[in-house]
This record gives sequence, structure tokens and C-alpha cells, in this order.
Amino acid sequence: MKKYLKNIYDHHQIHTDFMHIGPILRLPQEMEIAAFRLVQEAVQNAYKHAEATNIEVKIEFKPNRVIMVIKDDGKGFNPTEKKASSFGLIGMKERVNMLAGQLTIRSEPEKGTAIVIAIPIRNENNV
Repeated sequence: MKKYLKNIYDHHQIHTDFMHIGPILRLPQEMEIAAFRLVQEAVQNAYKHAEATNIEVKIEFKPNRVIMVIKDDGKGFNPTEKKASSFGLIGMKERVNMLAGQLTIRSEPEKGTAIVIAIPIRNENNV
């Protein structure tokens, strides 16, 4: 994750902050890949569409779930307004649903966007 965010800065000159809370846990491989892809999509949306200059990524590991928050200072949008080009958000919602998680999008025009993703941690003991 840190390497990916450094690449964002190197290629797009967008300041990124990464923070993790709690002990870093290894998740099942499919969950790690999905979590990375979700963060990746949110960050790409921030620099491609929101014209953000700062992006914050926070990952919090709790005993039974992982919470990811991706915030930007971009131009924001009205999340209730349907757009034909919102395939990235639709894909994020589908990926979160497949993981039995929750996706919350908070955004307003000219006030940036915050995406909160909560995914239950599943392992061989509590599948």
C-alpha cells in the first residue's frame, strides 16, 4: 500500500498520507487483494475525477473487521446523483458486497470525498 501511494506521488505529484491503526494482520489472500483494489479504485477516482491535491488512506484492523477510509480534498460530488460514468463506484460496491462488507460515501461538491469501507475478517475458523 505504501509503495502504491508513493507511486501516486511520484507520477501525479499528489500528496498522500497513509496510516494504520491496530496490529497489522495478514488477511486471507482474496481479502487482501480485494482491500488493495478497493483502495486503489478510490485513490484513482480522487486523482482522475476529483482533481485532489491531498489523499489520506487509513486502515484500521479490529479483531473481527478491517476498516478503510480514503479521503480527498477534491471537488467532491453529489453521491445520490446517478452518472453513466460511475463504473468505478459500482465496481467498488459490488466488491464490498461480495465480501459482506459495507461501503459509505460521503461527499459534497467543493468539499472533497470520504469513502469508508468496513469488511468482516474471515478466516478458516469463522468462514
